[in-house]
Parts: sequence; structure tokens; C-alpha cells
Amino acid sequence: MEVAALRGSAGVAVARGDDRWPDTDGSRSGGHGVLEDLEPVGVGGVLDGGFHILRNHFGLLVGLAASIYLPLQLLDLWVAISAGLSAEIDSTPLLSVLASTDSQLPLTWVVFALRVLALSVLGMAAGIVMRDSLAGVRRRPAAVVRRVARRWWVALLVPVLCIPVKLAFGCLGYIGFFLGDALLMCASVVAGAEGKGPLASFARSWRLGARSFGTALGVSLGAFAISVVLQFALYLGPALLTSVFVPSEAVILAVQQAAMLSLVVTQPLTAAIAARGYVELRCRSEALDLALRRHDLGLVA
Repeated sequence: MEVAALRGSAGVAVARGDDRWPDTDGSRSGGHGVLEDLEPVGVGGVLDGGFHILRNHFGLLVGLAASIYLPLQLLDLWVAISAGLSAEIDSTPLLSVLASTDSQLPLTWVVFALRVLALSVLGMAAGIVMRDSLAGVRRRPAAVVRRVARRWWVALLVPVLCIPVKLAFGCLGYIGFFLGDALLMCASVVAGAEGKGPLASFARSWRLGARSFGTALGVSLGAFAISVVLQFALYLGPALLTSVFVPSEAVILAVQQAAMLSLVVTQPLTAAIAARGYVELRCRSEALDLALRRHDLGLVA
């Protein structure tokens, strides 16, 4: 017992993350909200954490996505009918628009731009949710929406900065897109979590991704794979239905458009994964988890 006491008083080094999360005085609700026992968790933990964030803030993220994507879906349906084309599921809007044969249609580019803006808005909302979770508080969904609405111009300009860089990486092929996305996937999240402007958010995301590039690349690939699997699963049923009954082209188009509503779920999930990835990258490059532990122990202000 005396030896153990002496060892404890002298201080014994422990491996990172081995010690339990310290009990707090109740000022925080459930540790750090959706980030209890915060520590580096790897790519799998980040992807799982994205589902956890979406589940805990389902009404906010999915409701915000629905309010944006449903009008866009009507516009997209009108574009498809006007062009006499059948819409297709696009898991990656940037790649699908660049590869589509009707990309010269101005309205097609308008729909694409609005979808990119919608994902940026969702990223900002997820960033605000993440910041509140780190602080141990929970903001009302309406308050999050108002905060995002006040900084709509940031959500607009962040993709303007990111897309040209992703296009440059796209010269390397499909893998180039993921290389660029690994560096910039957190840009909108940073704008929401840290309140930075477009250029500062761009630079901050680049630095975080570059410092832990392997993890960032794994998260980017994993988020894309999950999005594709979910959209394919939601599309498979309507596709089989149309293949069995062989309905008219108008019915096929309507079924495809209904299946594309999967974006209302997959895009909030993508934003949630990016938000959890942002925390993971900060834990790995800035020891955010250790800093929060010291704060909870009262060692720092």
C-alpha cells in the first residue's frame, strides 16, 4: 500500500487514453455529450461516431436537409422533364455533373451548385453541434438554424474555395478526388465549430488533414462507401419494382426521383461523419482530448 501511495504521489506515466474519463461536478451533461470518453478512435470509430451524432441530432440535421433538398428535388424533376431525360442517382454530385452528358444545361448546374451549398450548410450545422457537445451543452435546433442562417455567406464561399482544389486533384483520377477531400472535408465544419471565415476555414481544414492524412483519407473513403451503399439500398427497391412492372417512362422518372430522397439521410450523415472526423484530427494533431481532460480536472482555466 505504501509503495502504491509513493508511486501515485510521484506520478506514474500511463499510455495515452488508458486512464478513465474523470468524474465531473455535473457542469457537463454526460461527459462531452455525444463524445463521451473522448480519445482518438481511428477511422472505424469516426464512422460509427457519425451515426451516433446523426441519431442524437436527427431532427435538426435531417429536418434541415429536408427543407433544402425537397425543393431542390422538385427543381431537379422539372429539369429532367424539360430535358426529356431520366434522372440518375448521384452519390458524388461533383463527379456526376462533370461526367453527365447534359452538364451544359444551365439549370443542371444550378441544381448541382445548390446541392453543394446544402452540404456546406449541413457541415456548418454539424460543426456547431460538435462545438456544443465539446462544451457539454445542447443548443435548441432553431438556434442552430438561426446561427447558420446568419453566416450563409460563409457556407456559400467555402465550396467556392474547395471545389477548384478538388478539381485540380481530380486530374489524378477518382483517387485524386479523395485526396483532395481528405484535406478539405472539414472546411464547413470548422466554419461552424470555430466561427472562422471561408479562407481561414479552408486553411484550417487543410492543416488538420495534412497532419493526419492517413486518417483523413480513410474517413473520406469510408464516408463515400457508406453513402453509396445506403443510396444503392434505397434505390434498389424502386428499381426492381420498375423492372418487374415495366411502367411508363414518367413513372420510372417519378420512382427514381423518390429514391433520390435518400439524400435527405445520406447528406446529414456525411456532415456528421465530417464533424466527428474534425474532432478526431484535432485529437491526433493537437491533443484536444488531453486538453479537455485537464480542463475538467481544473488544471487549466
